[in-house]
Amino acid sequence: MATYAVTTSDVDNWGDSSDRFKTRSPADQRLREKVAAGHSLVRLIRWQNDQPTVVERIAKENTNLNDVSTPSVPDRRVQQTVEDNPLIPMLKVEFWPTPFTFVEVPGLVQLWHAPERLHKGVYLWCIELNGGYLVNYVGKTTDKGGFETRLGTELKDCRLGRYTKMVDLEAFKQGRRIVLDSPLPGHLERQNSKLEPVYRILLAPIDSDADCRQVESTIVSTLKRNPFTEQFVANGKGYRPKVFLKVQFAELPRIIGLNCSVPEELEAASVPTATLP
Repeated sequence: MATYAVTTSDVDNWGDSSDRFKTRSPADQRLREKVAAGHSLVRLIRWQNDQPTVVERIAKENTNLNDVSTPSVPDRRVQQTVEDNPLIPMLKVEFWPTPFTFVEVPGLVQLWHAPERLHKGVYLWCIELNGGYLVNYVGKTTDKGGFETRLGTELKDCRLGRYTKMVDLEAFKQGRRIVLDSPLPGHLERQNSKLEPVYRILLAPIDSDADCRQVESTIVSTLKRNPFTEQFVANGKGYRPKVFLKVQFAELPRIIGLNCSVPEELEAASVPTATLP
């Protein structure tokens, strides 16, 4: 069985046997932490049959490799952003370009019939708006059942009214999430029947639980920076992406407020105050 170690030297340092990881994911996380802490050189070592192999090596440019055993101390007076730091690894995320649906919609594929349903990763509940997708909810799953099991459970809960806010249906379809304090009787049934055909589900396959958390937190925190996307996303507080891993999203599909800007006509529109969770 392979184990992993993270070191900060090229000189006879292959990782203490007492400080090794049994799986790759926590070792990757330690690697990113060391890079973000400002070490001049960081290596990920894979041990198998008592033989070490360098899996990944990250070094600052113009580093004197004869003097890398002492890590550089970052100047805390300089608040460098994650985006500006070339030493922080980049995680590139691609959503499948074709959206899926919960119910039958002409021209689209139901999630339950798609082979992609078996993958793990990050998913978005969206509506189509102005040539892009406006996100209503961000989630993740690394369970064995993949997207199918997780989204099946969420849809069932939604139909039963669990964790679900009653909203103005016409406003919602136009990208405005207005929560109703006193909905009329039968509103839940009407909401399910009207909104289920409108939802578009975007999926991004990601295997690592740590990467899923980072991508989920990055998406939510990014969407909450703009008033228009913030009022529509139903995720609450507490989503804080780690600073040791940048996330970059592919250009397609167009996700409003994430990989494409909010259209001026939407940003300039008066958005009624919504009661957010």
